[in-house]
Amino acid sequence: MNPTALHPTVTEHATNLEAVLADLTSAHEELLELVREHRRAISKGDAAVMQECLSRQGILGVRIAELDKSRARLAAEISGNPKAGIVELARALDTETAERVTAAADRLRAIITEIQKQNRIVRMATHSLVVHIDGLMQQVARALSRAGTYGRQGRVEGAGAQPCGLDMVH
Repeated sequence: MNPTALHPTVTEHATNLEAVLADLTSAHEELLELVREHRRAISKGDAAVMQECLSRQGILGVRIAELDKSRARLAAEISGNPKAGIVELARALDTETAERVTAAADRLRAIITEIQKQNRIVRMATHSLVVHIDGLMQQVARALSRAGTYGRQGRVEGAGAQPCGLDMVH
């Protein structure tokens, strides 16, 4: 039996790490497109597309988590530290491989930064949409509240005792 088949080399781990980083980059690019699609759906008020985007983002999140576990395992194999950063990993690799891994990590980092920016925009747009819908609901509630059971904020409020009479004689 070949002993190197049982114990992969650092170079083999680095090659696998490059593949995982490429898969992570691809998954994050897909996530970025989903976040942008979600943003467009919010601007159009398309609830079905919003829900579909969220569902697909959840599925993709599971895939990214699995890839990140692989990345951590390979980082541990290369450096002994599953939380090793790229600088630490690069020290354990030859110059050419270290440059490729660093470039791949930089590209992934740039995509993640853009995803964070787009997610902030989606959060703000979602908040604006919720505030807008809440305002519409308050207007409808005020228009339909002839009995005055709605307060100033358009919410149902407990009404005090209402004067009424009941003629029990007739």
